[in-house]
Amino acid sequence: MLATAVAQAAKPTPHHLSISAHPAKVLYGRSVAITGRLTGTNSAGKVVTLQRDAFPFDTLKNDGTTHTNALGYYAFHRTPLVNTKFRAKAKSKAPATSATVLVLVAPKVTLHVSDRTPKKGHRVRFYGRVTPQHDGQFVKLQRRKRSGHWRTVAIVPLTDAGPAFSNYSVKRRIKRNGTFRVLKPKDADHTRGKSRKRRLRVH
Repeated sequence: MLATAVAQAAKPTPHHLSISAHPAKVLYGRSVAITGRLTGTNSAGKVVTLQRDAFPFDTLKNDGTTHTNALGYYAFHRTPLVNTKFRAKAKSKAPATSATVLVLVAPKVTLHVSDRTPKKGHRVRFYGRVTPQHDGQFVKLQRRKRSGHWRTVAIVPLTDAGPAFSNYSVKRRIKRNGTFRVLKPKDADHTRGKSRKRRLRVH
């Protein structure tokens, strides 16, 4: 009697779910892409749930779902307002949970000057805003040294300008050409932010 051959189905490959953030540091008001891939057998068309835990990092909450494509990839686009952790979970026969990725949010810092070509010894006003609001904190007015390093020349408090942003203003006597910027040090809910550079030419 001939033996009957029985085909054995291959065991399914356990799923693994990756996650990454691009960029890992984002300017306030801009979006970040949260992407990853579900690997393993039958990874296409699976539901992926994004979870977020915004500062003060106390609770992960569901923040939307999507499906993996034919190769198992998924993507979300989010605009975090404070430092935020993200995690993904895939619903499949072998459920998978990703690691946690941290996205740092830098405040938006503007810098204006009252005169970009002052006379030697005249006082120039440096002013601008920090978004979002950080009333009661401070920014640093910095001048670039010949070495390329930045030296703090004034520490300026941030003042109330409504619920959306804070203002700052300081005057400095300018005796020679120089390049300036304003730096907002990091705090618990945001990483550090900095303004564009401003070049002053004395005449």
